[in-house]
Amino acid sequence: MDRVAVFSFVLAKNSNFNTIGETFAEQNIAIRCGGHCAYPLHKYFKKPGTCRMSGYIYNNETDITKFFDTLANLV
Repeated sequence: MDRVAVFSFVLAKNSNFNTIGETFAEQNIAIRCGGHCAYPLHKYFKKPGTCRMSGYIYNNETDITKFFDTLANLV
């Protein structure tokens, strides 16, 4: 299978996952930010939390492109 529907990410230059989530929200893109029920993993990697993008059948190619364009602007 060559598809991924969910992935978590952090940005090296911006460790505040809430700010990252707000930036996506301003573009009408919903992502989840926080601990994702994985606090031991975040503690192990010394990260306060991560951002998570979840694609599904209700997303189209335009939605995914918009997500990656917004992510590229943040990076």
